[in-house]
Amino acid sequence: MKIFLFTFLIFGGITSCQRIQDPIPSVHPELQITKIKFPGIADENVKIDPLKWTIYVKMPSLLRVNKLNPTIVLSQEAKLTFPGVIEDIGNISRWSDPDGIHLTIGLSQKNKSGDQSDLEYTIKPMASAPLSITHSEPLPDFVIGNSSDIFIDVQNVYGNSLPKSVVFTHKKTGSQYILSTVSLYTLLNEIRISASLLPFELGEYDIFFKMPNGTELKVPQTLTVKQGKSTLKIGTKGVSLSSLAGKKLEVNGENLFEKNVSFRLLFPEGTTLPLMATYKSDGLTSILTIPDSLSPGYYGVEILRDNYPIGTSYRLSILKNEEQLFISALNELPFGNYPTNIPIILPRNQPIPIHFRMAYRIDEKYVERYSITYVNESNALSIFRIPLTINFSIGADPYFIIPFEV
Repeated sequence: MKIFLFTFLIFGGITSCQRIQDPIPSVHPELQITKIKFPGIADENVKIDPLKWTIYVKMPSLLRVNKLNPTIVLSQEAKLTFPGVIEDIGNISRWSDPDGIHLTIGLSQKNKSGDQSDLEYTIKPMASAPLSITHSEPLPDFVIGNSSDIFIDVQNVYGNSLPKSVVFTHKKTGSQYILSTVSLYTLLNEIRISASLLPFELGEYDIFFKMPNGTELKVPQTLTVKQGKSTLKIGTKGVSLSSLAGKKLEVNGENLFEKNVSFRLLFPEGTTLPLMATYKSDGLTSILTIPDSLSPGYYGVEILRDNYPIGTSYRLSILKNEEQLFISALNELPFGNYPTNIPIILPRNQPIPIHFRMAYRIDEKYVERYSITYVNESNALSIFRIPLTINFSIGADPYFIIPFEV
């Protein structure tokens, strides 16, 4: 069994604030929350402990509201240090933490200026029962490259600890994909799994959650992972592929599965040649065998699905040697789509950035050695050389400008 472990950050509108530990009952007895009410939660399920500066809220199994902005009554001498905290507390994502670390209300004296609290109340949500899965509908198919999130219906999500990981097990191969330090987001009675970056194989998967106490919660429905659009990921600014003749060329992308994806070489005059390829099982990488008979120049690589072109080609530069420099992108061309049988149309009288394939930074002195040569095909004597200009902006490419009169 292959096991893959993936770690992602947890997202949420969480801000940190200073906690006051071990409250002393005799300090500031005049600063109290005397009453607090939350929408959708019965008053009898809200208890205030003024000695521990803690508000206990017994949560319903299913919430019927998506904002929990409290209504608060304070003692006569007290004020909210941060009035905007009411809106923050209402954010439902904060209620997924049973310890209430992000549910605090700071109080201070009415006549006190500044933004430092004299004390803080902590809201602690308490679940009515353990977290359980209530999902009953079939899970939508997960289409690689198109799908992103998986939604699972649950109850008693608020006041319980969230799962520490989610495990996808391929029903046929047994391969497992694990999201640990999981990007799980609690919504209204749902858990959302952000799975777009998992390198799924095609097929059906069982899903279960691992809880912090060691128990497992199985999702009763299976997830079907299907193939989406096949694409190559070339890089920023449309950087093209390059290789020497007779070498292996690794290409990365999505949905490059061996069972129905193939590649062919496009020649400038319009002829094609099938390319031999090997594939990774996750559909993210293929290795192409470049024919050793190719002359240096520009070609194209095209993806086929079930032997039919998908309508996208990628420019391939065959080099004379490893050190050869070449321009791999001009202007803001359509990303990842480089027709090889039609000219590139460049605008006039505006900067056209170019990208060099070089392992070191282009400085001003180095760029002075290069120029763009413009040849008028209808008049062989009309040759213009346009110098390159260095762009001193960080990370910017050199550029040239074609005048209107050229």
